[in-house]
This record gives sequence, structure tokens and C-alpha cells, in this order.
Amino acid sequence: MANEISVKKLIAEIKTSDFMIDCAMPLGYVEGLPLLRRCNGETLLMIPYLKYQVTGKVDQTLVYPIRFVITVRVRDGRIMGYQDLLADARFGKVDFNQPIGLFRHEAIRGWNKQVYKDNKQLLYRLYDEACEAMDAETVPAALAEQLGQLLRQMVEPCQLPIYQALDAAFYNTYMV
Repeated sequence: MANEISVKKLIAEIKTSDFMIDCAMPLGYVEGLPLLRRCNGETLLMIPYLKYQVTGKVDQTLVYPIRFVITVRVRDGRIMGYQDLLADARFGKVDFNQPIGLFRHEAIRGWNKQVYKDNKQLLYRLYDEACEAMDAETVPAALAEQLGQLLRQMVEPCQLPIYQALDAAFYNTYMV
């Protein structure tokens, strides 16, 4: 690929885009860890958005369900889709106004801020490598395992059913 892929840069560009203002996503939503998919010969990034609420207590930040998803074509950053899961029948029983878990969950509770930051940076490098490999239509098993291992640690367990519903193939490849 001629241009180096940066998932982190794609997400940052969306944050400051006119689309983000126009889509009417309420303030307070932040991006979660993306899902990757191949569709019609394109590598796509599905970026989930959710809310957190700080309680002032260590490891007691409230985590709310993923509510919005923006899908981006990786090769050029073009926004391909926007979903409000409130309007998706698969999530009809989800109360998006109620917390579903706590941050930091058990798998990362022992990490300090620097360890978390370092692992998140590593995760984004693995996303970049996976996108390039998906474009070449061959993701090495070692890369898939490393990406999956880190995702399984970092994604809040309370969000796993939503990840599974959003993209079962991604979930089954990287999150189980």
C-alpha cells in the first residue's frame, strides 16, 4: 500500500470533521476500540462510540453501552456509514441510559496509566498492521493472535455482546 495506514489518525480526523458535527451525536460520547471488516473488496473500520461517567472512585468509572457506530473505509478515510443502535432492532432491549459495567475491569485493573497507554499504542499499531494485511487479503496467524489477545484484555467485558452483534466474524476471530 502506497500510504501507511494509521487507524489512530483516521479516528482523530473523524473527531474534527464536519461529519461529526452534522451527525448529531450528543456530546460526551467517545470512541471505543474499533472493529475491522472486509466488505466488497474494501477494508473497513467500525468505530463504536460510548459514554463513560466518572464517579470519583478508583476503578468505578461507569461504562455505558455502545450507542453509535461510524464505519470508515480505511484506504481513504471516507465515511461509509453511521448507525444509532437505538434504532437497531438487535439492541431493542438495551437501555442506553443505564451503565452496564465499570472501568477498569479485572483484566486491566493492575495496569497503571502508563501501562494502559503503552498497550493501547501497541494495539493501534496492530490495527494498522492488520488493515494492511487485510488489504493484501492475508492476515498472518501470529498478527491475528496478538491483536486478539490484546483486544480480549482491553475491551470491557460488558461490551462483548455488542461487539458480537455488530460483527460476529470479527468477534469470533479476535475476541473469543
